Amino acid sequence: MLHPITFAAARRLSVEERRRQQAQELACRSWENWCVKAASAYSRQVLGEDAASLPWEPVGVLPNDTQLQAIAPLGAAAEERFALHYHRGEEGDEVLTLHTACLSCSSQRTDAVASIEHLGLLLARTRLWPSVTPQAGSHEGGVFG
Repeated sequence: MLHPITFAAARRLSVEERRRQQAQELACRSWENWCVKAASAYSRQVLGEDAASLPWEPVGVLPNDTQLQAIAPLGAAAEERFALHYHRGEEGDEVLTLHTACLSCSSQRTDAVASIEHLGLLLARTRLWPSVTPQAGSHEGGVFG
């Protein structure tokens, strides 16, 4: 026959594991919200109010909670996929980059984005550009709309 302390220890372990799991889930949700808010605020600072509608998503949970990453998919066209990436490092330095990936091959390109005009210059180097120029009506339901 087992001593009652073994059952008490098992119950206590179960309760503590459940509490730790709930705390971890809460921390993860808080981290995701924090990450999306930081990406949204920085992209607005760099790109202006047009960035308000970017659909930021957190990128995993990093080992160091002072680092934040998020991605905002921009869409795919002309056999290329486009996304903005946000990263805030341990020192608080923030970076916004445009990632361009070829859908038919494995090539990828990453460029830092300094402003909305700079984003336009980066997009102008892609095969997508004729579809998003103002003459193509991109702001009213164009390729990314």
